[in-house]
Amino acid sequence: MNNKQKIKKMFSFTEKERKKLKENFYYDKGQVCEYKDFKKGKFNYSILVVNTDVETNNYIVYLLIIYKQMSIPYLLLKSYNSNSKVKKYFNELCNFVENNNDDIIIEKCYNDKFINGCS
Repeated sequence: MNNKQKIKKMFSFTEKERKKLKENFYYDKGQVCEYKDFKKGKFNYSILVVNTDVETNNYIVYLLIIYKQMSIPYLLLKSYNSNSKVKKYFNELCNFVENNNDDIIIEKCYNDKFINGCS
């Protein structure tokens, strides 16, 4: 399966999840705390830190892939309630995207979503 096919499969799966589980995709009291964007080849990547509720210290850190008109959020997602762990994982994801090519990045996301995640 090539990268475009993997992206399309992840996008379709995410869209189905988004329709079924809206509460897992939208945070009314949340805010983006930090992000970093990358452009590599035909793909754009963003690593985001989101405080899911500004009244708490619950954060999610994830990779967003954008390809043409498709955006696939919540890849390599992890949740934390510690700022030091958030910063550490954010930096790990940034280094991962910066130091690898599209093939490796998309393969890791695909495996995490469908093989390791058993979706």
